[in-house]
Amino acid sequence: MKVIVEILEGRSPEQKSSIVEGIQETISNVFYIPQHLVTVCIVEANFCNMASSGKLRSDIAEGESKYGALLEPRLTILYMKEHSVDQRRKAVRQMTETISEIAGVSANDVLIFFQRTII
Repeated sequence: MKVIVEILEGRSPEQKSSIVEGIQETISNVFYIPQHLVTVCIVEANFCNMASSGKLRSDIAEGESKYGALLEPRLTILYMKEHSVDQRRKAVRQMTETISEIAGVSANDVLIFFQRTII
């Protein structure tokens, strides 16, 4: 199973490692997949390439939150047909809690998409 995590730059290597570990553990426990078969790809976006409220995040004044109203982290989980809706719901609950705590964002800001794969 593959998980793509999109986050804004600035997370420490330790935070990224914790995100990967949290995702692998949750996927393994919920979908009964060995952790070594869970691939996590972290994609970091530069503040210059993100905008909200009509402003590039890099143009935000000193002291204001550069994260603003951006919904991130955003996870895309590639799953197969045999994974049930109940399993996906459980994964969403567990990953939202884990990721929001590690990334330091509200659980409401964590977006999780499931994309079914054929392979």
